[in-house]
Amino acid sequence: MREANVPTAGPTNGDRLYELTRRTWVKIVLASLLLGTLTRLMLSGVLPNVGMPGNVTNIGAMLFGFLVDHRPMAPTDLGVRTYGVVAFLLYDPAARMFGRDASRINLWGLGISVIALTLAFTLVAMRLNVRRPWSLAALAILWSGFLPIVYGVAMRMFDVTVLATLAATFFFYAGPPLGRRWSGVAAAVGSLTKFLPLIFVPVLFIRDRRAFIYSLVTFAMLLLVGQIVYGPALGFGYPYYVGVPTAAAVDDPTAFISTWHENISPRALLFKVAGGFHLGNTNVTSENIPALSFVANIISLAALGYLLYVLWRYRHADGFARRPIEFALGAATIFMVAPLISEEHLSFMIIVYTILAWYWLRQHEPPAWPLVATAGASLLLTGVYVPTEAVNRVLQLDAIMGALGNQHSAIYQSPIGQYDFLGFPAYGAILAWIVVVILERRTRAAGAATISNA
Repeated sequence: MREANVPTAGPTNGDRLYELTRRTWVKIVLASLLLGTLTRLMLSGVLPNVGMPGNVTNIGAMLFGFLVDHRPMAPTDLGVRTYGVVAFLLYDPAARMFGRDASRINLWGLGISVIALTLAFTLVAMRLNVRRPWSLAALAILWSGFLPIVYGVAMRMFDVTVLATLAATFFFYAGPPLGRRWSGVAAAVGSLTKFLPLIFVPVLFIRDRRAFIYSLVTFAMLLLVGQIVYGPALGFGYPYYVGVPTAAAVDDPTAFISTWHENISPRALLFKVAGGFHLGNTNVTSENIPALSFVANIISLAALGYLLYVLWRYRHADGFARRPIEFALGAATIFMVAPLISEEHLSFMIIVYTILAWYWLRQHEPPAWPLVATAGASLLLTGVYVPTEAVNRVLQLDAIMGALGNQHSAIYQSPIGQYDFLGFPAYGAILAWIVVVILERRTRAAGAATISNA
């Protein structure tokens, strides 16, 4: 029986990675790279004790106030707008057991990050049928050296958990038809951790109505849990409170989001360009903010509109590569539409790069090398894979920041801060979106094409 739309195999004569890894010198290179990336992940991601995890400081006022000080959750707190009930449930047991003990909560966060990363890697590898040891080694190099993941693990951020929920969404979305309904559950869980996976809810409405219904049911169930455990702030009142102006920092979303130095979204890039890449964007005045916001909104709506249009217009295309490429387009579009993206948020982009690598290594026809080169440049810009200090020296970021008048800021002493502020990861993500847009066009005519087992 043909499973035309299940991407669990590659062509026997087209598994280029398998052919490469039959050579001894390639195995030696892969083993060396794997040792290097895993060592870096361990030293820079797992072992550092940053105290209270980064995201927990954002929800701490609500979570600890509720569980330790026995205060009702204030629905106007910043954390409500930023995180959903799943984020609070993840740290609820730790807050009950350890109170505000930063060291123990840091270990709790590390455990969550390691489990989430392992789950995400496993689900993506299973769905793309990456089974051979050296193929898994190559995939592990891709993931363990990816800077947003390393940073996300180091800071114990929820973004690694979001990566796991997106991997689960992909696992079911690109799998056999009977299991696709569960992609709605995964997308809803991710959306109520942080907002980023929410883009897949309208995607599911177009591509799989049953999965869309499952997402709505999951939303309702999680909000019910939030209502019972925490009250309306994270329960049935949450959808309302999300849209209500809250803390002073976000009363003016443009000032806080669009000019924040760590923000590398297309919106923030637009503001940085208008401000001459000067920290604080002091050159961006109240007179030109509305025009810049209008252009940024047009970019976001255009990217979202394009995604939904092509999914609806070519909804009957279901070849072996179609659903993975569709998912990659959806994930890449997250970057294009989100108003706030920082380094660790880009962890989800690893799924995009994994799908691109799978597509080119498993297809029958020779790859388009200019497109492959563009994707490679994109991966290096976003994933970095080498110490940022080395990147700083090669690109002369100190000199660039000084020429822009930023030498008196604390960020001037931070290589990763300079790299992010100047937008290099964003340039990589934009290139990835362009590559996926081109590949999506090529998979429209895939029809019911099948590929043999590898």
